[in-house]
Amino acid sequence: MTNPRPSKLLIVDDNEMNRDMLARRLLRKGYVVGLAENAKELLERVKQDGVDLVLLDIEMPEISGLDALQRLRERYSAAELPIIMVTAKAQSDDVVRALDLGANDYLTKPIDFPVAVARIGTQLSHKHAQEALKESEERYALAARGSNDGLWDWNLPANVVHFSPRWKAMLGCEEGEIGDRPEEWFDRIHDADRERVKEEIAAHQKGLTPHFESEHRVLHKDGSFRWMLSRGVAVHDASGNASRMAGSQTDITEGKVSDPLTGLPNRLLFIDRVGRLIKHTKRRKDQLFARQYGAPSGGSTPRWGSQSVGEVFAINGYRRAAGGNFHDGAPRWRRIYGPARRYQRSECC
Repeated sequence: MTNPRPSKLLIVDDNEMNRDMLARRLLRKGYVVGLAENAKELLERVKQDGVDLVLLDIEMPEISGLDALQRLRERYSAAELPIIMVTAKAQSDDVVRALDLGANDYLTKPIDFPVAVARIGTQLSHKHAQEALKESEERYALAARGSNDGLWDWNLPANVVHFSPRWKAMLGCEEGEIGDRPEEWFDRIHDADRERVKEEIAAHQKGLTPHFESEHRVLHKDGSFRWMLSRGVAVHDASGNASRMAGSQTDITEGKVSDPLTGLPNRLLFIDRVGRLIKHTKRRKDQLFARQYGAPSGGSTPRWGSQSVGEVFAINGYRRAAGGNFHDGAPRWRRIYGPARRYQRSECC
């Protein structure tokens, strides 16, 4: 990010000659320079002038440079406000203490101006880089919230994944209900999709695909499966090994289970529901159910009573009379009994 304005420096030194000499030379380098003869009201001055970096003398009357440094660090981090301490060569203990209190760097008197300019430039470059990174992260987070996608960031060496609050909410979960292990994701993927997703991720991490993109079903907290489109890109280290992988998750359930023209449930939803019912009846032998998969276009709905345990109904074919009423014998349903798959025809209603 290019800096839109000259950087503002504040020189705090009780020695007028030192202040003025350093200020004139920094002005010629294109900086905007402010001067202060003591550390009184320093916080207000920094905030009011929008100071980018402070050159702070250690030895000053009333409020020492170390005390002023400590107060500034209570308000500003080292990235937000770089502070370079100015000290005499004999004050090595003060330099150590200043660094412990959060000073970014130091200069010794008499000041070597080329060294001073280099150190000021380095600290300002770090500051601007941090500001650019923060701005980029905020822009990305705002775009992600606007798109309603969930985000994930996988630290591969540590095998830890950060799932955004939105990613968790898409599965009906609160912030604390999902941890930071990859299994939180993989264990929720449908049995029929899980190995394929892992293979797609592995292929991308090996560099076989330009990016990771996968459509798969993920278990929602309410027990249903939601169709998700997951995209991601891996970052590789100098040796070519994937060290990080990050991406997004989009809920595409509506488009997957409904016909785009009619909005009615499609074959994919039909198969998914049948599979879920078969599993359910294997666990609950005492539960009765009947499943309706179609209705006449005229609006009438066929009726039937509860059927025997474990029965799953699939349409074998039907004809519709005028007005949407079913002819006797027209809708036929096939009963599937357990693993033996013995078939028997019967009439509906």
